[in-house]
Amino acid sequence: MPIPTNGTRQSFPPSPASPIRFSPGKVQRSDMALLRIPYWHEELEIKYYLDGRATVSCGGRLYEPNAGDLLVVNPCECHWTSAESTAVYHLMLIDLSHPTLRPLAGLCPGLFRFDGTQALENLIPGPECACKKLFLLLCEACADGGEYTAYRENLLRAFLCALIAEAQRGEPAAGDRGKALTPALKYIEHHYDKSVSVDELAAMCSLSPSRFSHLFREIVGRPAIRFLNEYRVSKAIGLMRSQDLRLSEVAAAVGFSDPAYFSRVFRAVVGAPPREYKK
Repeated sequence: MPIPTNGTRQSFPPSPASPIRFSPGKVQRSDMALLRIPYWHEELEIKYYLDGRATVSCGGRLYEPNAGDLLVVNPCECHWTSAESTAVYHLMLIDLSHPTLRPLAGLCPGLFRFDGTQALENLIPGPECACKKLFLLLCEACADGGEYTAYRENLLRAFLCALIAEAQRGEPAAGDRGKALTPALKYIEHHYDKSVSVDELAAMCSLSPSRFSHLFREIVGRPAIRFLNEYRVSKAIGLMRSQDLRLSEVAAAVGFSDPAYFSRVFRAVVGAPPREYKK
């Protein structure tokens, strides 16, 4: 079955038994402000670029994938996309904690630690290879939604094995560059609505404030407090879309005690004030 590439197809949420979330032909435009906010998640993220060009940061390293390239975001690896990027790609999120995938941990233990380790190289460019061909077969199998069949499971396992083998043929990955920041990132994820300082975040990571600030900027690509505020804005946008709240209530819910300051930060991140965005 051909996979649509016009961006009109919806994402198919996984069934409880499936480790896959798949969005075929996803369109990335330069006006999509949320993509420019660094974020992270425990799933393995795979993008296969079909058209256009992007500039993506993974763990503080910049990549420029083109059509035919495969981009790999390791679990818990901070990533974001530049404002100038316009591209079309297949997007797949893979839950590596799924019981059918755990036996693969012996092939690449770092991939299953969920601690910010860069177990796999981020970009697989150039001509077609086994892992790209298997990924496209997997995309075709997942394009109509439906159940997580034995065929999909076997394709997924084969793709992951090929991906690990491909990575091991290249240069060794950077290892633990981002691991030291994991306590601070997890705190922000769960306590973004609370007041927190750089000193407190540094103490969570057993680093001095100056070392923490330098490492955070190097890995994530911006200062820690800017990242925190951008994360809060992303949560505010989710509230504005899902609930009918006053802007002052939205601001308080995501950790801004001053609505005027919330409005300034929101405008700096999104490019429009929150009242205009809500309309």
